[in-house]
Amino acid sequence: MYEVFEPFLQSAAWHTDDPAAEKQFFRALHAVVADPKFDPDEMAEFMRGRRGVQREDFENDAIDRLEAAAWAVKGYLEANGL
Repeated sequence: MYEVFEPFLQSAAWHTDDPAAEKQFFRALHAVVADPKFDPDEMAEFMRGRRGVQREDFENDAIDRLEAAAWAVKGYLEANGL
């Protein structure tokens, strides 16, 4: 399921707040966030593994931010029955 994030993770700007990169992330998230098996924590671990990011690496901050965004979207959808 998390392979949907591969094109996003392959972009040079994946770890930045570049609007085009964020749009690419949210498009990928849209494809999986409603799946009951989707877990933002697992998504983050997938990203760390694919990019070889350790928790002490600066890119981990970006993954933490994306994980928080995924939890927010998932929570919003669940709270509103969407």
